[in-house]
Amino acid sequence: MIQPVFQDPLASLDPRWSVAEIIAEPMRWLCPDTDRTARVAALLAEVGLPPEMALHKPAALSGGQAQRVAIARALSVDPAILLLDEATSALDPLVAGGVMELFASLQKKRGLSLLFITHDLALARRAAHRIAVMEEGRIAEMAEREELFISPRSEATKRLIAASH
Repeated sequence: MIQPVFQDPLASLDPRWSVAEIIAEPMRWLCPDTDRTARVAALLAEVGLPPEMALHKPAALSGGQAQRVAIARALSVDPAILLLDEATSALDPLVAGGVMELFASLQKKRGLSLLFITHDLALARRAAHRIAVMEEGRIAEMAEREELFISPRSEATKRLIAASH
């Protein structure tokens, strides 16, 4: 199963629901026999949020907290893959670094595959094992991380690398 985590978490969190309701919603449909209250508490801890956060509404959350809630919601149904669509681009650099550390930890602990969609080559270089460069909706080049930066083959990759310097 694939679960998404989007760039703007507040746009994907229902403002009328509590954090607990937001995290538990996918479980209602995909894991109906789960003890949702206990699972929400465990997921909040796993993403580094205190248990009392379950009672808050999205408007009371910082950007980093909201993104961690979105991550907990995505994890609630034990996906094999997280699809991370610019998942750190709306966060300040310090908070984004913490979220990236969380992703690395989750990948190790859960054996998750992480699929990053990003324009940030520095992030891709830090986080990815393999990188696919896309141009006009098609993969222009796919390679192991360092191979892509050391000897790019496609013009799209060369332009992207040049623009990042």
